[in-house]
Amino acid sequence: MFFLKRLYYENQYIKEFEAIITKKVIEDERVKIILDKTAFFPGGGGQKNDLGFINNVKVIDTYEENECIVHLLEEDIDAEIGDKVKAEIDWDRRKDGMAQHLGQHILSGSFYKVLGRNTVSIHLGKDIST
Repeated sequence: MFFLKRLYYENQYIKEFEAIITKKVIEDERVKIILDKTAFFPGGGGQKNDLGFINNVKVIDTYEENECIVHLLEEDIDAEIGDKVKAEIDWDRRKDGMAQHLGQHILSGSFYKVLGRNTVSIHLGKDIST
């Protein structure tokens, strides 16, 4: 059985890494690749997914599917299964999401401590969060 190494659990500050393509699928002009390891966070727990680049091709979505992290690319990549690629996280987006997520926990903790109320839902946006 294949095991994906999730680098973002080891170090959330990783900005660049190298990995091996383990699967590549092109369907409906959409290129999806799966790597043997990734620092791209698929989103969850209130945090948005990571975007960035793999071999200078834009990663336009990252999500979890069947226990794998899928990297949806803007266009085809000049690499195949077994090839090593260089990946780069959109650090400004990651840093903003981390800061907003931390701020939300601080605010929610304060609401609970002072008012005895839990947070029902949150939205972390690029320009506005609610």
